[in-house]
Amino acid sequence: MNPMLKNALELGPILIWVVLNWLLKGVDTNLGSGQTLALIIFIGLSVVSVAWLWLAERKTPWLPLVSAILITFFGVLTIVTGDPNFIMAKPTIMWLGLAGVFGGFLIVGRNLFQLLLAERMPGEIPDAAWNGMAWRYVGIFVIGAIANEGLRFYINGMDIPADEMLDPYGRLKLFIVVGVMVLSVISALPLGRYLAESQDEQDKA
Repeated sequence: MNPMLKNALELGPILIWVVLNWLLKGVDTNLGSGQTLALIIFIGLSVVSVAWLWLAERKTPWLPLVSAILITFFGVLTIVTGDPNFIMAKPTIMWLGLAGVFGGFLIVGRNLFQLLLAERMPGEIPDAAWNGMAWRYVGIFVIGAIANEGLRFYINGMDIPADEMLDPYGRLKLFIVVGVMVLSVISALPLGRYLAESQDEQDKA
C-alpha cells in the first residue's frame, strides 16, 4: 500500500474527529451533544480504516486494530457515562500496554519486532540493531503515555463542562500522536542503513 495512503487511513479518523468536535461544539443532536455525535463518527471511521487496511494488504493491521478496539470500548463508555476521561485515557492505556509487551519480550530475551518483521526484510540486520530499535520504541510509548496523561490532567483542570472537553483535548492530542509517529520513524532509520549496507554487499557479490 502507498505509504501516504496508509498514513492517511491511520491519521484520518482522528483528524476528522478533531474537526467535528470543533464544528459541533455546543450543538445538540438527536443522539446527544455534538461531542457525542463526533465520537460516534470517530468510532465508525476507526473501524472502517482498519477494514480498509486489511482489504488493501490482506494481513491483519495489528496496531490499528488494537487502537480501534480500544477506541470502541472506551468511546462507548464515554457515551454511556458522559465522562470524557474514558476516551482520553485510551492512548495512555494503549501506549503503556505496548511498552509492557515489547519490553517484556526484550526482558526474556526475545524481540517482538524481529519476530514479526525479520522475514519480510530483504537483507540481514544484526540482533543489536533490532534490540536497539525495540528499546527506543518502548521509550517512545512511555513518553507518549506520560504526555497524554499530562494533557488529560490539563484538560480536567480547565473550567469547561465535561461535554466540551474533547474539543481542546482532540486538538492538542493530535500533536502528541504526530510526535509519537515522527519519533517512531526516526527510531527505525538505523535499520534502513543496515539494509542498504546488506544490499550493497549482495550487489558486489
